[in-house]
Amino acid sequence: MKQFFNFVTAAIIFITITILVACNNEKLADPVFNWEGENYIVTHEPIEEEELEEEIGTVISETEELPDEHGEAFKLPIGTKLFKIEGKEVSHDIDSVIAVKIDNEYTIARKISDIK
Repeated sequence: MKQFFNFVTAAIIFITITILVACNNEKLADPVFNWEGENYIVTHEPIEEEELEEEIGTVISETEELPDEHGEAFKLPIGTKLFKIEGKEVSHDIDSVIAVKIDNEYTIARKISDIK
């Protein structure tokens, strides 16, 4: 089961990176935000509120490009809430995830590797 989860996670990350590399900043379709120097893309994978541990912050500024400053976001409004997911660490590792509250629903955002 763990191998399957790792495979699915790797596949999602690979697809996300491929899409971002293929697009220039003006053609980004999904919301992206920067947290502690790392960019995260909103994957629209739903997550239940009960799986959230705590609010870790909010989007503090908007940009029309790929964000490069902490709290900055593309296609997410200022004030969008970000959450730590229970049992998951927010880190510089490739498997780092953060939950995002959009339109009163929670969704997963995954770290983008080496895209600046």
